[in-house]
Amino acid sequence: MVSVTSVHLDASHTGGADLLFPIRSTFLPRQDGEFPRGWTGTRCMNTPFSHLFAAAAFACACLPAAHAEGDAAAGKLLYAARCAACHSLQFNGVGPTHKNLIGRRAGTAAGYDYSAALKQATVVWDPSSLLRWLADPETFIPGQRMSISIPDAQQRADIVAYLQLVAGPQAPTPAPLEK
Repeated sequence: MVSVTSVHLDASHTGGADLLFPIRSTFLPRQDGEFPRGWTGTRCMNTPFSHLFAAAAFACACLPAAHAEGDAAAGKLLYAARCAACHSLQFNGVGPTHKNLIGRRAGTAAGYDYSAALKQATVVWDPSSLLRWLADPETFIPGQRMSISIPDAQQRADIVAYLQLVAGPQAPTPAPLEK
């Protein structure tokens, strides 16, 4: 319990500033190195919520790194700059189309002449396989013909995020109703 004398002494240590800022003396150590009212550290660690704060901090530390997440808007720009010279979302060009790429087995886009390595590959394109492919296509599927790689992990993640938006499997178009 705080007595009137101890409150008066606290006010004298701060030069009367407690009149303007009454909470100040609660959180600042006294000049003799002691905390007010016998506290040995910060006040919040004595509350029941301190365990919740510790649990929240631990949960945040366990989350995967944010750099693994791609930005589709940045990926669109990167796709235009790094991929669109050979690939399209609508048709085959120098490289195969990326239409419906996500979920498609490698080497199976209709109308494109794939290397034997890609025709025999059992890879199904998903975010994980695309990230590995873009990092080093020759290491991922030896004998393929793509000579371009994306060395920057964030750029790869951005391109894959964009492809997930625009090159995923499309819902089938419903047949028109007959009258």
